Amino acid sequence: MLKANPYTPMAALYRSWLSHSPRLAELCEVQKWLESTCRPPEAPLLTKEYWKFTLMDLKQKKRQGQTARTGYVRTMDPDATNRTADSGMLNADDGEEEKVLVNALFHYVRAGRMEEAAAICEKAARPWRAAVLRGSYHFDWPGLEALDEPTSDRIKEAFWSGNRRWLLWRQSCGRAALSVSPISKPRSRLFEVKIHPDFFISHR
Repeated sequence: MLKANPYTPMAALYRSWLSHSPRLAELCEVQKWLESTCRPPEAPLLTKEYWKFTLMDLKQKKRQGQTARTGYVRTMDPDATNRTADSGMLNADDGEEEKVLVNALFHYVRAGRMEEAAAICEKAARPWRAAVLRGSYHFDWPGLEALDEPTSDRIKEAFWSGNRRWLLWRQSCGRAALSVSPISKPRSRLFEVKIHPDFFISHR
């Protein structure tokens, strides 16, 4: 397919592999069966504010003029807990909520409910986690699959969907899952493995 059309989207390649590989088709059916029989996950009870108590602590330390390391993260960006320059610690309440969130996302992904998991991330003010989840969708653009068709027909299918940098996303998830950083959270690593497990298995 790539020789005939080097711009073939990843979703089209995947469908082609699926139709030409009985073993892959069987594995996909097994995955669907496992997801359909998986115990329905419970929606977590989360606030709609992002690290509310940690932010309050940081503001209080700033008002008190305490600029030295306080035991908490120093910034509020998503990578704050993974930065070795800081302690990587959140307020106890925020840390527990983060743990509950990641645990719930793991169970949602295991049940094949990717969109529901992404919706939970958005409601919990973690849009970047929703972006990571939706990165698993293959890039699809029907208008690029048949370049020999009339232009008027391809214009009708000019809208694309999925992740245009799927391979980069895949590698990033694999690196996060295999991280041996002392501050990396086991549950977060397991969550990355669950999003895209084949990268992890290939490095065992």
